[in-house]
Order: sequence, then structure tokens, then C-alpha cells
Amino acid sequence: MLLDALTDKEKEMVMATGAIREYSEGDLILREGDASTSLFMIIEGAVQVRKGLDQDRYKQLKDLMAGDFFGEMSFLTSTPRSADVLSVQDCRILEIPRDEFLALARKHPSIGMNVYRNIAEELATRLRRNNDDLKRAILWALEEMIS
Repeated sequence: MLLDALTDKEKEMVMATGAIREYSEGDLILREGDASTSLFMIIEGAVQVRKGLDQDRYKQLKDLMAGDFFGEMSFLTSTPRSADVLSVQDCRILEIPRDEFLALARKHPSIGMNVYRNIAEELATRLRRNNDDLKRAILWALEEMIS
């Protein structure tokens, strides 16, 4: 997904910019509000992305598994993390630091273009899904007001 359209050599170059991290089931990988800017690609295992609602509650946003990536919003914009990411299985995850990837993309623009395009396509898919969810929520609220 993240590395689609890259040659094997280009994939190796991207992977060389980062480090593989291991997490146990239940580990908090990212905390909402943190200032880190790395991008993460799941090699093995599964994670859950969740948004804090208040001190004791959260909304599960997405389950991700091998091949999926997360952390793209902070990676792209250098803004604080927008959600927590929790490992729900033992995981091996590639962490790609923003600055190292930018240096690679400057030297190899086609790698940068392909990776950024893959991130954009995933963000567009998530936006469409969120729009559909919002539409359903509005329709539900309107029906509740009428009945």
C-alpha cells in the first residue's frame, strides 16, 4: 500500500531511512497530542487507531494490519498526533522519520512522488468513508428529531 509502485530497490531505500520497532500487544505506539512526525508501516501484527473523547472514553477509528500505515497526518504537516495508536497484537513496525524520508525524496523524486501519492489516495479513501459516516449520523439525528 504505502510502497506500491516502487521497485524492490526503491522499497529497500525507503526502508533504510527508518528502523523496525517491535511492540507487544497492548503497547501504546502513539499518543494523541505528541509532537513526533514519523510515518509508520505495519510489517506484522495489528493496531487500533482511537480518538480520545474525554478522560475515560475513546472512539475506535480504525483497525490496521500488515501493509497498512499510520501517522501520515503528522508526517505531512508536522502537527501533533491526532489520535492514539495501540497495538492489539504483537507487532513489527517500520518507523520512517520525516526528515530522513524528505532527504531521500530530494535525491530520488520519483520515490517521494509515489509514496506521497499513495498517502494521498489513502487519505482520500478515509475522507470519503468519513463523509459517508457523517451523512448517516445526520440522517439518524434528523429521523430522531422527527419521531
